[in-house]
Amino acid sequence: MTYGAETRAETSRTKQLFSTVEMYTLRVIVGKTKVDRVRNSDIPPRVTLFFSTLSTTCPIE
Repeated sequence: MTYGAETRAETSRTKQLFSTVEMYTLRVIVGKTKVDRVRNSDIPPRVTLFFSTLSTTCPIE
């Protein structure tokens, strides 16, 4: 995704594309789609909650 990012100019369009991909990825992690009509501002706290419960229920050794 970021291959060659050092050589191209960062524009508002590329910033928006990265933001869109980031939110899509967070929605996949939480298991919510746009059809579920969950606000974007509600997704990051759910991801934090998801990972905090995952680490307590499934310890990595």
